[in-house]
Amino acid sequence: MKKLSLKNLNLGVDNLLQREQLKTVFGGYGGDGCPEGHARCSCTASDGGVIVGCDSSGNCDTFCD
Repeated sequence: MKKLSLKNLNLGVDNLLQREQLKTVFGGYGGDGCPEGHARCSCTASDGGVIVGCDSSGNCDTFCD
């Protein structure tokens, strides 16, 4: 796996997310980012990538179908 370098992004103070904004991206501490009653699911796509999302049925059995 290739390591990513963030040094080349040249982020300034105006580009950084605040703590509350980061929680919405990562789901917050201990959370999975899905609404209540939804399941956090993932699977491998046909191109080898990973598909991640929330399934409203509450289980991941048919998430990637």
